[in-house]
Amino acid sequence: MKYDLAIIGAGAAGIAAAKNAAKYQLKTVLFDLNRNTFGGTCLNQGCIPTKFFLNSSKSGQNWQQISLQKNEIIEKIKKASLDYLEKCGIKIIWDNASFID
Repeated sequence: MKYDLAIIGAGAAGIAAAKNAAKYQLKTVLFDLNRNTFGGTCLNQGCIPTKFFLNSSKSGQNWQQISLQKNEIIEKIKKASLDYLEKCGIKIIWDNASFID
């Protein structure tokens, strides 16, 4: 299949690029290693979990509850992003991708 645009990596920048490509009706494919890495560092290990842990530290909940809630929030964000990209016609391929030349 022929695409107008191929994006490697579904971090914040890759997802934003895919959304913009959809706005301009470009046939786009987005590569990411797997669903666990979708969203990049910010969503999975950085910004989102860190801010959630910081805010939750004041709640008095135990670590297990906080960790569970963090995972639920990350999954909710991933699902919303994946659903939106699918609705826009972005093809997502779960695999490793790189440039040859």
